[in-house]
Amino acid sequence: MKKHFIVLFVLLSLLTFSSFAQGDFRIGYIVTSNGDTIKGEIAYTLKSKNYKSCTFKQGESITKYSPAELKIYSIDGIRAFASGIVPDFFVETLIEGEISLYKKDLVYYVQKNGGEIHILEQYLKDKEVKTENKRWKGIMLFLVKDRLEGQVNSKNFRFSEKYLTELVRKYNIKGGKEYTETKADIPWAITHYGAVGGVNIHRFYLDEAKTSSYIDDFNHTSPFIGLYYNISSPRLSEKFSFQIEAQLCKLDAKGTSFYGTYKEHFIKTTKLSIPLGLKYDLHTKKLNWHALAGFVADINFNIDHYTMIYRTNDLNTEPEELLNFFSTDKSQIGLWAGMGVEKKFKKFNARFDFRYNKLSSILYDRQQVNFNEDRFSFVLILSK
Repeated sequence: MKKHFIVLFVLLSLLTFSSFAQGDFRIGYIVTSNGDTIKGEIAYTLKSKNYKSCTFKQGESITKYSPAELKIYSIDGIRAFASGIVPDFFVETLIEGEISLYKKDLVYYVQKNGGEIHILEQYLKDKEVKTENKRWKGIMLFLVKDRLEGQVNSKNFRFSEKYLTELVRKYNIKGGKEYTETKADIPWAITHYGAVGGVNIHRFYLDEAKTSSYIDDFNHTSPFIGLYYNISSPRLSEKFSFQIEAQLCKLDAKGTSFYGTYKEHFIKTTKLSIPLGLKYDLHTKKLNWHALAGFVADINFNIDHYTMIYRTNDLNTEPEELLNFFSTDKSQIGLWAGMGVEKKFKKFNARFDFRYNKLSSILYDRQQVNFNEDRFSFVLILSK
């Protein structure tokens, strides 16, 4: 049953992810190979797809264009892609001026005054061991030295979009002529921080491959509170961001079993849970949906486990013996995934997530029988 639920959860998440990804259209325009400019909406997808084609929507009509059919397409007025730089592909336009800078995947392309297109690659190809390609530094130094000689040193060059954009911008400004930087208004980093709270539904169970008469599966519900931090780089990706949380909850769980005698099983601890993950935004016109996945580490403070065995007679049931069948684990690690929705207000953002956590054992015994934990979380985040 548990496996079927997990498979269903993953399938529903993928279907939701797919439907939102296909429906994210932004205002933009295309320039056809004949030079005609047409306004409409353009599908905003992963850059790997933006490099291959442009999906253009005008009214109810949707058309997919190849690089051979378009010169340029621009999304939302802040991102632009051009053809003619790399055969059969679009490239992202970073700067256009006396020196122009383009990007495709992890490779950059520079062109000076409409001349030869130079390829900048950080590592040499066809090498068994990753070897730095220093040729790109020589190319950039050669292209900018007529204006920046003595002001730059190739030893300080860094192979990153931020550094190369700043270098090309500086060159074009020195020339005093107009240039266009398509992502000039997009910040390199945005951070959000705030409070997190919610409810965990813990499920404790034995390894399915093992058999034991110690304990039945049981559930426990506990509230939690904590802190939240998220950082993104819109220049590199509007959709992906990294987040970390610290959640604190009090666990006082009780389960029962009846194998010959009636038993009550107790797990008591204060849990500090630290989920780290990636957030993928699925923009819509009204609400911002997102998908999440990552790693989680739990630290169990003052953890205790014991089993109370009861003796039953004709009159009543009385405690007979207190035992520890399992050893306790002070730390747990695992994976988590989920879906959520976010609403932005004037002074804060409100977000609600549903998550599934798969954790390692919280209890174990000498026979290598593990008592594991699954966790379903309903999470509310308020951030600035």
